[in-house]
Amino acid sequence: MHFFSNNICFDGDMARNAEELMRRCHGYFLENGDKNFCFNDLQQYADKLPYSQVDELLQLISQNIDEHEQDSLPEGQNRLRRKNLTMMKVNKLKLEYCLVLSKAGRMTAETRIEDVPAACVKVRGPQSKTFLVGMAPFSEGPAQLEAFALTCLKIHASRATTPTDGNSGTERFPEDDAGILAASALVRLYHLGDHQNALLRAAAILQHIITISPFNYEALVVMTMLRAKLGDGLGAAAFYHKLSVKNIQLTTVPWLLCTRISTIHPHRPHLDHTNATLKKAGEDPIEHLSQTLDYYLHLRDADQRDLAGFIDAAQYSDMMEAMDSMDFPHSGFSKYMLYVEYARTARLSGMKSNAKYESLAGSLPATTWDDRDRTPVPRWEHHAYVPLDEMLLPGDWPTEAHLARQFMVAAAFNMTDQGNTSFNYYHVLQYNVGSTPFSSELDSSVEMDQFKLAMYCTSIIIRYDQKLPDNHTRKQNSELVTKNMKWIEALLERKNKEVSKMEIRKEQFLWCISDTIDAPDWKFFHTIYTGIDSCNLVKKMTDRLEMDNRKFRLIDSEWASEKIQTARKLCDEYRNTVHHQAARLREEFSDERHHSEMVQHIIGQSADPGAEDPIAGEIRGVCGEEAARLLVRSMCRGWAEALKNVELITAA
Repeated sequence: MHFFSNNICFDGDMARNAEELMRRCHGYFLENGDKNFCFNDLQQYADKLPYSQVDELLQLISQNIDEHEQDSLPEGQNRLRRKNLTMMKVNKLKLEYCLVLSKAGRMTAETRIEDVPAACVKVRGPQSKTFLVGMAPFSEGPAQLEAFALTCLKIHASRATTPTDGNSGTERFPEDDAGILAASALVRLYHLGDHQNALLRAAAILQHIITISPFNYEALVVMTMLRAKLGDGLGAAAFYHKLSVKNIQLTTVPWLLCTRISTIHPHRPHLDHTNATLKKAGEDPIEHLSQTLDYYLHLRDADQRDLAGFIDAAQYSDMMEAMDSMDFPHSGFSKYMLYVEYARTARLSGMKSNAKYESLAGSLPATTWDDRDRTPVPRWEHHAYVPLDEMLLPGDWPTEAHLARQFMVAAAFNMTDQGNTSFNYYHVLQYNVGSTPFSSELDSSVEMDQFKLAMYCTSIIIRYDQKLPDNHTRKQNSELVTKNMKWIEALLERKNKEVSKMEIRKEQFLWCISDTIDAPDWKFFHTIYTGIDSCNLVKKMTDRLEMDNRKFRLIDSEWASEKIQTARKLCDEYRNTVHHQAARLREEFSDERHHSEMVQHIIGQSADPGAEDPIAGEIRGVCGEEAARLLVRSMCRGWAEALKNVELITAA
């Protein structure tokens, strides 16, 4: 198969090689279709098949499954046959999802089937990886995804609801993979712009899988990411806690939870961050962040001891090998991302940042590398199309430029403290940001706005830190401070206009589950918390400016006082608007009628039998109404806690 898959792209014997590759893939499935490893082995070869051979392969496999289903076996082998048959069906569904459905997109009436490959759209993905997003080789992408999800749900429904035959719940069942496939299809449906309630239904399916198979690692991983995407920080942290991440996993797995966790989880600023209830339930993200950063500290100290031991023993070859392995965690992206999240969490919650973590982060290196371990997330998509973990990320995966900008924001907060100018650190960060620090890349606009504010604030402080400048420099500094104050005022005015439009243009800020329900997903909390963080920075800067200008008189005192008061007033207006919005939303999500309406969007009971949603009916049969209600209450609790935290932060 390896030879034919590598030579399928050559024009001369392309058709013959494709036919032979398809035949060998089919033969391999006949031999190993009832094994769990079958799909993983076939995926690297089958995804190179042209669509005509893909369709033929899937039809042949379906015929084989039908024949296998009709075979008669002795009574004692019926249970084994059912399990093997289910595994064959699941492997076939994985192939269908990989080769056809993971490419699902929309086609116009003018687009011809043969033009589809040329019509695909290339977008830049994380770490400059290119994904093909767009046209599938069929015109009914959403409809086929719905049918596929329904088929997967029916297979998942055949799974026993409780462990049997002495099984403790640790055994892996093929029906569970069918449920995860159904959830993946629903997530993809949501990203195609259809079915706003698809993410809720995906969460209900995953919740059911975890209930009957509590140690299903893949289901826990997907659920962690999904709940984070939905803005439910409590739920995301609780499911992450069940993964029991420890030892070397702490350097590769925490990205599942900690990608911008600081802007979705309730930080409880007026309580001790080691709250016993949260800690016991695993719902405190600060605990997870601290545990991971502590491991990095331990790893650094252990590496230094190991190197000293190698030098003392004159084991230089072992020392070089150890140094190569040490670069893996210390030059990776994750350590710096975790520090950024911890620093922002500390600022928002009013904690004093731990100095040992600042020494661990140090200054951002010129280059880092993506050290995420992505194997825990199911990778059942075609290799050239957007995978599930990218669709579940809360926002785009942070880039090196994003990290540099967040380090700049942290430095700006340090510089606003009297006696801590960090002048050299500022220039190092400017270098790391690059020559075009305002290019958005993959960063959201709210983060770019915060970075601009940080640049304006640090620029003002640096002008006052230049001791005894000459008259020409003093004049230049005065002009720069004046310009920066005007830019800060203009940016704050725009932020206030944006946040005041939440009532009118909800679709830009809230996740619209239906015409009547708008939920605060990650984007909402990220916008709010980043805005609050920015206002805190501006207020600290104005305090420093007010003090310094009394000493140095760099700008007119009366004008400075007016601009300082204006900036503070704009910050207070932003906080007040956010406070009232959070209070209103929290009241809505505490209402049982709201819960009941959300439950109906999951199980979809209708008085009109002809209007029944088949997917909703299948979820209702598999999960049950009570389980759907418990899921909704859990998510609403997470939202309510986060909104309550927004109220507490903005009430001061």
